Amino acid sequence: MNKTRSLNTLPSLLTILVFCNTVAHGHTGHRRLLIDDNVPCPSGHYCPNGTSSPLPCPVGTYNNLMQQTSCRVCPAGYFCSVEALTIGSRCPIGYFCPTGASTPSPCKAGTYNALTGQSACITCPVGHLCPTGSTAPIPCKAGTYGTQTGQSICIACPVGYFCPTGSEAPKMCPAGTYSGNRTEQSTCYFCPAGWYCPHTTEIYHCPHDMYCPVGSVAPTMCPAGTFVSPTGQSCGPCPVGYYCPTGTSQPIPCPQGTYQNKSSGTSIAECISCPCGKYCSSTGLFQPTGYCSSGYYCTGGASSQRPTDGVTGDKCSIDHACPSGSCKQI
Repeated sequence: MNKTRSLNTLPSLLTILVFCNTVAHGHTGHRRLLIDDNVPCPSGHYCPNGTSSPLPCPVGTYNNLMQQTSCRVCPAGYFCSVEALTIGSRCPIGYFCPTGASTPSPCKAGTYNALTGQSACITCPVGHLCPTGSTAPIPCKAGTYGTQTGQSICIACPVGYFCPTGSEAPKMCPAGTYSGNRTEQSTCYFCPAGWYCPHTTEIYHCPHDMYCPVGSVAPTMCPAGTFVSPTGQSCGPCPVGYYCPTGTSQPIPCPQGTYQNKSSGTSIAECISCPCGKYCSSTGLFQPTGYCSSGYYCTGGASSQRPTDGVTGDKCSIDHACPSGSCKQI
């Protein structure tokens, strides 16, 4: 009976002898560790000296080899979320996993991660925002801007400025444009015809004696020979029968006794005196009104068909004849 028990316990004694021989030669725990019945320590577990059964690798560690006395720390870029892992999981985009991570951590506000397997997140660039867990920088929307790196929000564009998508700083509206008295503008508007824009926030109506084409910074005087159109948007040529000095808002008619048969007159000197034998009865004429009446003569510049002033003409004397259109007495 005792002899039988001795034979049954022989494998266990051999295991102990092998283990002791291993210890004696300095090979503990990494290559030849066995548990009871010569079963090697499985992967995902570890078997310290004296262990009777394998222990699962704790959260944050793993073991991809058999016969190990300890587990390996989950490497950077991976996470080990449960026990007894043989391999960690790759960190997803928008997250980071430092060494020994048990769960992925979302990228903090102002950072992002576009790749898997990362141990740190990247700082958000200028002109962008990165909320928590960002997988890519988001350009600041139109009407906002971002001047610094690492921003999680963008700033509203101030009054008088404009901010296209992804702006790194507000841009001042150029001369001749305006943004209105509003924030968060993504573009500036050309000053409309008939108005001028000396500043970037307000527009002003063009004065009646000046003109303002689209994009005007200041009102402009119409040049000589032109006048301001009714809308104030442009200058038009001075009409026949009139003259227009610089800055004219309304054409000035040539006076009685004169006429003007060409457009774009610039001064009264261009009004033509009514020729002899004819008269010019009203202002703004482009030709004489007609011939002087019979019995009268017109020497030039007459405004009446029957002049009597003795300067532009007069009544014919009794001993002279003056047919219609006479320049002098006959």
